[in-house]
Amino acid sequence: MQKPIHLIVILLCITTSLFSTVTVTYDMEPTLFIQASLPLPFEPRNFGAHLGTLTFQRSADDTTPIYDPSLIAIATNNTWNITGPYSWGSNAYGPVYDNNYTINLYPHAVYRLDGSLVLNRLSPNAGKVPLTTTGSNGIDESTFIVDLYVANVDKHFSGSQLKPNGKYIIDEGDFGTFTVAIAAPNKTIWEPGRIDLPIIGLSPSATSPYIGVDSGSVEFHPERYILTIQNNFPFSLDEVFATGKAQIAQFQLYLTEVSPYNTAISYGVYITFSNYANSEAFCMHRNNNMGDYAIDYCLFFLGQDVIGGQRILWDGFYGNNTTYYQNVYVKGISASQVDSVPEGTYCDTIYVTITPQDHI
Repeated sequence: MQKPIHLIVILLCITTSLFSTVTVTYDMEPTLFIQASLPLPFEPRNFGAHLGTLTFQRSADDTTPIYDPSLIAIATNNTWNITGPYSWGSNAYGPVYDNNYTINLYPHAVYRLDGSLVLNRLSPNAGKVPLTTTGSNGIDESTFIVDLYVANVDKHFSGSQLKPNGKYIIDEGDFGTFTVAIAAPNKTIWEPGRIDLPIIGLSPSATSPYIGVDSGSVEFHPERYILTIQNNFPFSLDEVFATGKAQIAQFQLYLTEVSPYNTAISYGVYITFSNYANSEAFCMHRNNNMGDYAIDYCLFFLGQDVIGGQRILWDGFYGNNTTYYQNVYVKGISASQVDSVPEGTYCDTIYVTITPQDHI
C-alpha cells in the first residue's frame, strides 16, 4: 500500500538579534531606466524608475513577526529631478516636445501584505524611514520583499507624454547611505529597542552612481498586463510518474490599454519564477518547513524547464483587451526520493514576476 504523500506547489503573483533571526539582502539596479508606466499598484500614468529590492528573510525556526522595517541613518533627498523631453501638446505632425523639461520624482516603496500590493511614499524624518505603514502590527510573512522606486504620481503628469527612445538625465537625487532595522516586538521604529540588521549584497554608497548619468532610453510601456494564476491545486504523484509531468496551474494574461495605433504590434512579457532562497532549483518541504524533509522537483513552462530567477519570454500578444493562457507543470520527481521520506504534505511557495518586453 502506498503511503500518503500530498504534494503542493503554491504560485504567488512578486542577523541574529535579541528577538528574531532576520537577514536583509539589497539588490541595487546598476542602471536606471525611466519606465513610462510603472507596474501595479502604481496608476498607469505614473512613471519613474526602479532603484532596487530589499528582501527580509526570517529563519525557518523563527515565528516572531517582523515589526516596522525601516531605513536608518538615511540621507536621501525627498525629491529627485530628471531632465529630458516631455510633451504638453501636439500639432498636425505629432507630439511637440520640450527637450529640456525638468520633472520631479519622489521615493516610494512597494510591498505585498496579506495578498495585496501596497504603495508607500517615503518621507525621511530624523534619519528614519519606515518602509511600510504597518507600525507596531507585525508582518507574519517569512519572506518580505520591498521594491524601491522613484516615481512621479502627480495627476497632472503622465508617462504617455514622455518621448519613446528619449534620453533623460538625473540632475539631482540619491539614496545616500543607509542601514536597515526592525522594531522590537509590538513597537514602532521610533520606540527604544530597535534591532539593526546588516545588509547582504551591494551596500548603498554615499555617492549616487546615477547623478549626471544618462538614464538610457525610455522603457515605454503604456499598455497594461494583468496576470492571473488559475487552478493552482495539489497534483498527483501517479500522474507525474505515468506521464512525466502534471499540471499545477494555468496562467491567464490579459492585455489592455493598448493604443489604437499599436494594435498590430506584437507584445510580450518575461515570466520569472523564484523561491525564498533565490535558488536555481526547486524543492518541496514537509509542511512547508524549510528545515524538514524535502522532495526535489522541476517546473516546466512554455516547453522548457524553469531555472529559478531566469526570465522566460512569453510573447505573441496582439490587439487590445485580449486574453492568453499558458499551463504550468511539475516534473522531475524521483520515485526513490519519495520512497525515502516520511508521509505528509510537501509544499513549496513560488513567486511569479511579470516584466514587459521592450518592444520599442
